[in-house]
Amino acid sequence: MSKNPPDWWARSFGIVGILVALSGLVATYFNNRWQRQVYEKSLEERIYIQLSAGYDFSSVLRSKKTKESPKGQLAIEVVNLGLQPMYLKSIAGAVAGQRVSFYYHDPLNTKESMRRVEPGEAADYKIDWASSLDELGVEKGKGIIEVETTKKFFSQPVQVNRVTVSEVLSLLELIPPGKINPRDKQELQ
Repeated sequence: MSKNPPDWWARSFGIVGILVALSGLVATYFNNRWQRQVYEKSLEERIYIQLSAGYDFSSVLRSKKTKESPKGQLAIEVVNLGLQPMYLKSIAGAVAGQRVSFYYHDPLNTKESMRRVEPGEAADYKIDWASSLDELGVEKGKGIIEVETTKKFFSQPVQVNRVTVSEVLSLLELIPPGKINPRDKQELQ
């Protein structure tokens, strides 16, 4: 046995130092895992899709008289919610029971580059739509839009959230024929 008693102060400080070092290593490991998840999430592509329709009011009135479908446009807006730019390959889907294609990048066409959408930027596309307003009602105006980018494929249910009817007509065009006095018609013109 040794004649010197053990130094309990030195031993306790050594044990505390070892415990602090081990807890620092564990904290570093979990912090590194968390930062990697945050970084991967920041690279992830996220989008927001909004669908709307627009009709010319005179074509709607003519369609009721001639029983043909009014001419309008169906518009889609794709917003990049991610933190990195994304490149669009195609935007297509099914709306009100009809298959529609808003955008398609032809990979064989070297003159046309892919549509680049910056963070927070929106890409707007319109197509002609020759269906009645009734088809875009609350129940039938639903559909699924598929957006394909270079990294990810999105399939999102959408509904026509806005129908815009434009072009103001004169009051004489709104009154049915035979309901207005010819004298009053001359005064209104």
